[in-house]
Amino acid sequence: MIRDLRHRFVDGLILACLHMTEEHAAALSGSAAPVVVIGRPTAGTSVDTVRAYSRRGAAEAVRHLHAAGRSRIAFVNGPTHTVSGSSRRRGYLDGLRSCGLPRDEELIEVAGDFMVEPGRRAAELLLARVRPDAILCANDLIAVGVLAALRDAGLDVPGQVALVGMDNCDLSALTWPALTTVDLGSSERARLAAMLLLARIEQPDREVQVVGVEPRLVVRDSSGASA
Repeated sequence: MIRDLRHRFVDGLILACLHMTEEHAAALSGSAAPVVVIGRPTAGTSVDTVRAYSRRGAAEAVRHLHAAGRSRIAFVNGPTHTVSGSSRRRGYLDGLRSCGLPRDEELIEVAGDFMVEPGRRAAELLLARVRPDAILCANDLIAVGVLAALRDAGLDVPGQVALVGMDNCDLSALTWPALTTVDLGSSERARLAAMLLLARIEQPDREVQVVGVEPRLVVRDSSGASA
């Protein structure tokens, strides 16, 4: 898609990519039309960028669970080679450190994708070896799968295991119990990306901009705590 910008079918492109490679970086450096990246481009790539501070959000979620009395906080991540997977893992570890909790690799499981069924399977593997009292999930869809696995195991949420997702997708308010999650400002990031692209089209030589949206914890019933 980046290479095809040379045909000038469009005036610009907003690119949201889970896994940025050197090939992306090379294509972006020679792009024939403006590109704005939502996410984290490859180091050294000079391009307007809108960041989601998911690392901060994951750390905040861990602190929220710890403040609610949880001390064995597990993490079900998505693929770690992705931007979101790597940053949310770092945020989880940041949160453990800030709460004085030990890092335990037994409490970390990786789902094959950021979807419901991989989340369920990852939770089954996790529960087969450890019994956490809270689980942070890398996104809400994984959390829905984890919730199903917890129910299948006869574990009460949030009584025995508190649960937190990330993204604040529409589904998170409809689960039972409703899912505590980290809102990463997807709508605001899209708005900012559009503004940056329009500005770049108007002023091609303007200074490269990097902006971000702060995460916001949305507390619902699944974490068993008040806001």
